[in-house]
Amino acid sequence: LFVSCLVMGVVLLLMGCSQPDVQPLKFNAAPWQPNEASVYQLTNLNGAYAGTARYDLTQLQDGNWNLRREINSQGTQEIVALNMSAEGFRPIQSTMIRVARDGTEIVSAKYSSSQADMELTTKQNITTQQRVSVPSDAREQVALVMLLRALPLAQDYAVRLNIFLPVVGILDRVTVMVEETQQVTVPAG
Repeated sequence: LFVSCLVMGVVLLLMGCSQPDVQPLKFNAAPWQPNEASVYQLTNLNGAYAGTARYDLTQLQDGNWNLRREINSQGTQEIVALNMSAEGFRPIQSTMIRVARDGTEIVSAKYSSSQADMELTTKQNITTQQRVSVPSDAREQVALVMLLRALPLAQDYAVRLNIFLPVVGILDRVTVMVEETQQVTVPAG
């Protein structure tokens, strides 16, 4: 599994380490533009270059969003395509394809209000199906980096999100908290 930690200036992700004054989950309108692309450099634990992560956001004809994330790192390519609702960014369906030297893995998930139906194909081309209970307020892990941008971030803001990772069928509770604000200048202005 790829574990990428993308620091977004003012936001820290904490897994239940503290007890902030948590607010109800509410998203602003999508802060990204249709056909927006973001590219991040990935580093290993020693800070050395390890690959890239690219996020592409496309608005679909029905108003919903498609988020595509491609990670190329250490000889492995992982592509995830996630369709999510325009309002609240709830997952509708996703497909993850991971290509490595020793084979390809595929995980597809379709969401309803209380479950995810998954189909998993291993590198040995063995396909299994699994149904997992997922709360209706869960968001898919691959979207977290982009969803942070849609939160009403302000000083002392804190919220908890249920984050689901279909590749392993795990639901985590993540706390997002603004500890301080900083002025940032980027090359594009």
